[in-house]
Amino acid sequence: MMSKKRCSNKFATLCLSLILSACAANEPQRSDSVLQQSGKQAGQSAYLWVSESAEYQWNTQLIYQAAANRVYQYLGGKKEGKWGVFLDLDQTVLDNTAFQQLLLERKTTYDQPLWDEWVKMEQASLVPGALVFIEEVKRLGGLVVFVSNRAHYLQQATENNLHALGVPYDEMFLRSGQRNKAARWHSAMKNIDFTPVLWLGDQVTDFPLFDEDYNGDDCPAFSTAYSYNAPTDSFLSEQLGRCIFVVANPIYGTWKTR
Repeated sequence: MMSKKRCSNKFATLCLSLILSACAANEPQRSDSVLQQSGKQAGQSAYLWVSESAEYQWNTQLIYQAAANRVYQYLGGKKEGKWGVFLDLDQTVLDNTAFQQLLLERKTTYDQPLWDEWVKMEQASLVPGALVFIEEVKRLGGLVVFVSNRAHYLQQATENNLHALGVPYDEMFLRSGQRNKAARWHSAMKNIDFTPVLWLGDQVTDFPLFDEDYNGDDCPAFSTAYSYNAPTDSFLSEQLGRCIFVVANPIYGTWKTR
């Protein structure tokens, strides 16, 4: 017959085992909940940093000033022929943090119909530094060409928004097919017949990183060895701040899917 002491120890062990099993069963759900809450807090912090901080404004103004200096350097070489700049729109020229606020208020995530509805309201503001840079490019005789992955059916609303903000530009190429911008860059260079001095955007996909066909004198062909996750030191040292200028965007981007 088993002693009371052994029976008690065995019962305690069984209880502990059941408790640990229950904890283990609930752990994934608790982890998911913690991760979701952490993600919401991170999203809110990113929104607040962009919409409220002086540091964000200093960052974007600094990037645009550096881009202007690049234009001055290009013109200092007394280049001939038409020249211009390629710019992305969303979170590069147009500030859509009001849309992010809407998502936070509704406790939802990005939704294409909701985004389309918001764009048609034509309420985007300007990223700090963008208008000054664009006006300077125009003053110096350059072309301003927007290449954006906004859907083509949003063109009129986008044009209206830019016009209301007083943004001058020469051409706009929105997305009617694939998100890759290479075909639109080449179409612009061929049809408008100009040399791009630089690209300015907020995501890696805003730059012709895989493009071997572009052979501009000042922005040579981009290396196909470039990796989205790990850009080579040589690529960054040669092109960053020379041909590509990146505006900080902690709210969304391709980096969230890597």
